[in-house]
Amino acid sequence: MRRRIPHCPHAWPWNAPGRPVVNVPAALVGPGRPPVGVQLPGPAGSEPLLVFLAAQLEAGRRWWERWPPGV
Repeated sequence: MRRRIPHCPHAWPWNAPGRPVVNVPAALVGPGRPPVGVQLPGPAGSEPLLVFLAAQLEAGRRWWERWPPGV
């Protein structure tokens, strides 16, 4: 496990025990830089709730209409 942590330092607390996590866009930060994402973890078995939440956030923020500056 210790060898895997450096490869995914922000996800291992949820991945190791098998808990679901969804990543959603949060902000555009500047030209030539990728969007910043936020991980939303949930308890075991909460995949449907997390996907529903991510879809609601995507619809509300209309990310499909946005592009990082300089693209």
